[in-house]
Amino acid sequence: ENGRITEAGPTREVLNRPRSRFAAGLAGLNLLTGSVTAEGISTPYGEVSGASEGPLVHGETATAAFPPSAVSVFLAPPHGSPRNTFEATITDLEPHGGHIRVRAGELSADITPAAMADLALEPGTRAYCRELLDPFKGRDVVDAAIDYAQHIPVRVIADLLGLPASD
Repeated sequence: ENGRITEAGPTREVLNRPRSRFAAGLAGLNLLTGSVTAEGISTPYGEVSGASEGPLVHGETATAAFPPSAVSVFLAPPHGSPRNTFEATITDLEPHGGHIRVRAGELSADITPAAMADLALEPGTRAYCRELLDPFKGRDVVDAAIDYAQHIPVRVIADLLGLPASD
């Protein structure tokens, strides 16, 4: 990045645990960087909490990486006890496979075309993006493929059928 080598190692390791925006982009992940606090990581978008690979040291720099498929978009703050909810302005909408990639600055979310139409999203829309890693809070290690990705097809099918996320 900026003409410097920021990461080195086996390709699989670098792409599974990116530490730079460039590697995260190659892996198709969101990457938020901030300072470790008692609540998690303080980023320009707000506090991020979730599982870490090891102990975090208060005040140190840390990164949170998560896929755009783990981000939901709302027009109003979600109810309940939402963690990892960020208010952001939509900057771009683009087709991405069978989904729409919603960009809000450095954050990306993948939603269905129906969801985009229902929300009437367009660049400039203020929205709330919620990163859905709360179920893994307190765990030291999370296997993204086994613990998270295998559940995505069910979420997509439920969304296509118009079923509420709570079901």
